[in-house]
Amino acid sequence: MKLGKNIQHSTAEARPANNAQRRIKTRRAARLAFPGAAGFLLTGCRSAHSPTVDVLGSYFPAWIICIVTGLVLTILTRQVLIILKLDKHIHPAPLVYLCLITSFTLLVWLMFFKN
Repeated sequence: MKLGKNIQHSTAEARPANNAQRRIKTRRAARLAFPGAAGFLLTGCRSAHSPTVDVLGSYFPAWIICIVTGLVLTILTRQVLIILKLDKHIHPAPLVYLCLITSFTLLVWLMFFKN
């Protein structure tokens, strides 16, 4: 009986060392994997293929222009709906206008910046 307890005790002492070794191996693998993953994710950030627009000598990302255009088109659409008295029939209005902004933004992107 004493022998069995000693074996269990020595096995229990060995477990923390194995867990520590596993943690060290996991950390090493994470350290090695992170630069590779970052390099893979950043491959699309080359300046030759970035969608920028020259506005008065400054380069703006094309998505900013698309969002602003989508917002302006949504505001104009809202004004038309108010004139036609259809605005009060739109429920839920925040969701509808959010969808309009998104739709107009993506439409402008597809029309002008599709490669």
